Amino acid sequence: MRRKGFTLIEISIALLLLGIIAGVSLPLLLQTRKSKNIEIAKREMETYKRRIIVYYQGYNTIPVHKSDFTLNDTILQIPQRFTLDPVSGIPYRYYADNLADGNPIYVDGNSIGDISAVIISAGPNGKFDGENATPTDKRFQSTGTGDFDDILISVSQGELMASPTLCISYRVTVRNASDSTIYVFPSKTDSTYRTISNGQQYTWNSLYPDELVLISSQKAFSTIYTNSFVPKSYDSNGNCIIEITVNAIRSSVPVFTTDQN
Repeated sequence: MRRKGFTLIEISIALLLLGIIAGVSLPLLLQTRKSKNIEIAKREMETYKRRIIVYYQGYNTIPVHKSDFTLNDTILQIPQRFTLDPVSGIPYRYYADNLADGNPIYVDGNSIGDISAVIISAGPNGKFDGENATPTDKRFQSTGTGDFDDILISVSQGELMASPTLCISYRVTVRNASDSTIYVFPSKTDSTYRTISNGQQYTWNSLYPDELVLISSQKAFSTIYTNSFVPKSYDSNGNCIIEITVNAIRSSVPVFTTDQN
């Protein structure tokens, strides 16, 4: 006669085996998840580093840290949920210095320059270890002893200076020295023209690189009365600043020169 079901001993053995398997598998699963989060954190920090460099290329300065030494998510255009470190669940630490005052940031005892920054993950232990716990002393470390597990990415002054200029916007000033009134219309930025009288000037602080700036002696901006320029093509110095001086009106068309900055 065939026996049905399991004996208490068989069930006990099965539960014991399941316990052993779980005891072995769970730590491996947790370790795998931790390793994955560390890799995600490293990729995020490298992305933020690139954004800091692009910001520097556009504005010739680096975004400052917030009062709690965290990333400035608004300036760097980072969705706020991504400012939390996936390893520890707390915000990344960020410290930046953009003053050329001879007081540089140090990482592992070595200067990374006056104008520089560091981004730090607190690591699995959820605390900023060693020098990283005191950002105001401008000294940080990437390795340490004991349970040190911070992850640090630095943005050195050398990396910033070596990066190519890539202006994401331009400051444009148009001066009128023509003895006549002129009309200036950045057609992509403004909905109408600006009137600039003789001896006056006007500044736009955030014009697009591909903005078409029209300068005319007439409000109608017809072709025979209008000159034009694109900021990107006039930035010969790579400093994202354009200064135009209209010197005369010749054959009804404003004639201008570009100041060298």
